[in-house]
Amino acid sequence: MKPFDLEKAKAGAPLCTREGFRARIVCFDADNKRFPLVALIKDSDNSDEYPVCYNKEGIFFDGEKDHPKDLCMVGIKKEGWINIYETVSERCIGAVYNSKETAMRMKVNEKDITYITTVRVEWEE
Repeated sequence: MKPFDLEKAKAGAPLCTREGFRARIVCFDADNKRFPLVALIKDSDNSDEYPVCYNKEGIFFDGEKDHPKDLCMVGIKKEGWINIYETVSERCIGAVYNSKETAMRMKVNEKDITYITTVRVEWEE
């Protein structure tokens, strides 16, 4: 998860609560100075939505840091494959590849570099 970004939310970027429930903002300009955002949150069994008000920073409750209901941006999950090597002095990796097959084709075979394995990695952007 990434910190809430009002402009990205207005553009339709996916949102969730800090505790991981899906959210979507249905109103950005409610007649409420403290909490102008209204979002619909999917409940824990993913069936019903319920409305929750937020301030412009996506904060559920003023004065409480990192509340479970605060809004966050959903990160895009990525995956790739890396080759791990060992040299005389350290272990190292090379580039991230889109597939295991590509990573295996790109293995380095040089003096003083020993190929260890190819592993799948995941990250969020």
